[in-house]
Parts: sequence; structure tokens; C-alpha cells
Amino acid sequence: MVDRITARADRLTPAERKVAAILAGEPQSVAFGTVATVADKAGTSGPSVVRLAVHGMPHSGKPAELLAEAGIDADGIAAAARSLARTHAGAS
Repeated sequence: MVDRITARADRLTPAERKVAAILAGEPQSVAFGTVATVADKAGTSGPSVVRLAVHGMPHSGKPAELLAEAGIDADGIAAAARSLARTHAGAS
């Protein structure tokens, strides 16, 4: 999950980036904390925590969008295959 957020960091607001930093550095605080405690640790508001959870890390959408987001659509798989092929070609 941290990798997904990091990959989308340029699309996050400054407040959402603060929340993402807490998620990356203290995942247990986010997993077991309340919105208010996470917001307090991040120095931001509860709505910023909720926005990151709902908009910054989407878990619903059209199937094609979700596959693309996860990198497992046709383009993502082809890119991964090309990357593996280059890695193995360079190792030989």
C-alpha cells in the first residue's frame, strides 16, 4: 500500500502527503488508530485522513481502472514483461 501511495504522491495534496508520511513511517498507528489520532500525528485534519483513504487510495471503480491502478492491465503486464526481458538480457 505504501508503494501505491508513493507512486501517487504527486497527485496528493500537501495535507494528504503528511498523512501518507505517517502511513509509511508508522503503519501501526494508522491500522490501529482513529482518524483523529492519525490527523493529530500528521498535524492535519480528520477530513485530510479520510480524503487520502477514499480518494488517494481508491478501492472501487470500473474494472479497467482498477486493473490499470494495480498495474495488472494489458499495458502494465507488457511493461513488466519488457522490464524482465531487459533485466535477464543484461544478466547474460
